[in-house]
Amino acid sequence: MIIALLFMAILFWQTRPQYYSARWFRTRMLLYVGLTAYGVVPALHWISLNGGLESEVVQVSIFIS
Repeated sequence: MIIALLFMAILFWQTRPQYYSARWFRTRMLLYVGLTAYGVVPALHWISLNGGLESEVVQVSIFIS
């Protein structure tokens, strides 16, 4: 649900011309960082819970052999 809200916020703001001004730079970056972090942080947490990059389960799941 949160990922959908972040995605919709980005889509909504991209239709506004003022969104690309220097004034909105911080907000723009926070939205993009939030969207990215929402996927990366849980993935890193899963890797750490399963024994790190050396774990066979992790290697198979992320195609590191």
